[in-house]
Amino acid sequence: QVIQEMPKLAAVTSYKTSTIAKAKLSLRSNSEIALKPGETANIVASFKNIGERNWRNVAPSLTTFIVDAVSTNGKDFKEGWPNETTVAVLSESLVEKDQVGFFSFKIKAPQETGTYNLIFKMVLNNDSLVPGGEIKLTVVVAEPPPPPPIVPVFAGQPGSRPMVVCAAAVEDTTP
Repeated sequence: QVIQEMPKLAAVTSYKTSTIAKAKLSLRSNSEIALKPGETANIVASFKNIGERNWRNVAPSLTTFIVDAVSTNGKDFKEGWPNETTVAVLSESLVEKDQVGFFSFKIKAPQETGTYNLIFKMVLNNDSLVPGGEIKLTVVVAEPPPPPPIVPVFAGQPGSRPMVVCAAAVEDTTP
């Protein structure tokens, strides 16, 4: 299998809405994930093509998946993305009407803890949003809790378990 290099894509900040391309979500890996700062996660989403336009992983009909930049709250979630906002290119070379196409990408949690509500959208030809081609992902970034303290409990104290103590006396018979 030959893996093609990701196309170089320009970041676009405004999109029109396609009137002929349409999608319906068929699978997504998560709707909420918890990550430690700097930790990465794999995200997968698939959509059924319910429109009148084919999708491709190259132009014409290049179909990509972007992150809504406003939803990141200015934090950096990029991990191997083609550019600042494009998170993935369609995996299949061609997705015709009534077929399913997949997007697979990684996100990396920012160092700042908090809850982020990311929005990802499908884009056709780098200028048109595909209606129905959207997922929302809640990312909770938090440090892991510290381990519980180890508190010794001695026999006879509240919370202790009954203990059986065995002792043996050994007589030293060496001269």
